[in-house]
Amino acid sequence: DIEDRGPKPSSRPESDNPLDEALKSLKRAPKKELVAEDKEHTAQRLMAAMDRANVADEEARQRREPMLRKLAILPDVQRIVDMPSMHEVLLDHGIYDRLRQWIEPRHVPPGSPPSAALPSVGLRTAVYKMLLALPTRPDQLRQSQVGKVIFSLLSAEQKCNHKTLHKLVRKLVDKWKKAILPVHHMEPSAPEVPRRHRAPATARAAAPAGPSGGGGEGAEDALRG
Repeated sequence: DIEDRGPKPSSRPESDNPLDEALKSLKRAPKKELVAEDKEHTAQRLMAAMDRANVADEEARQRREPMLRKLAILPDVQRIVDMPSMHEVLLDHGIYDRLRQWIEPRHVPPGSPPSAALPSVGLRTAVYKMLLALPTRPDQLRQSQVGKVIFSLLSAEQKCNHKTLHKLVRKLVDKWKKAILPVHHMEPSAPEVPRRHRAPATARAAAPAGPSGGGGEGAEDALRG
């Protein structure tokens, strides 16, 4: 894996940081006073910077060079994503897609160790935490396929014996499942059946489970897309 700790923002020349302008606009306005225009510009700059970093790292990988661009801007990305006032606009601009691209396992030659297909531990840890901090939008989880990727990483973290990361991913999956279940299994309430018309207790116990049975599996299927 690549070295987990990327350079801190202060160690980079200001002109090299593609998020400088976005961060400056956030500093000028207190978190509670951010106007819609500031949020829009910040989200647009963030998506563009994340896209460029992803492309640059992929080009570096093909040249068999270290992939450091995502790590270089990671502290600034975390700072913006950690702002609750930015959450909705970031979701509107496709933050799920960008975070999926950042941690999606890569194709590696057959016989490679499981960890060879994964980004660095530091990057995965940060992305899992950002996904946990963001509100859950079930429709976007499916459309962006981030749920599908997270499920593959749940298995990958276990195979790599990364217990802390596996626990983080499991926490994320459980959070998403709770948000998806009410949507996935929402049905009108059945009318109350008078007691004299109810089946005996033994018959009710033997009856097959309705839609609520196996709800967790249904939510997982929905996440996997």
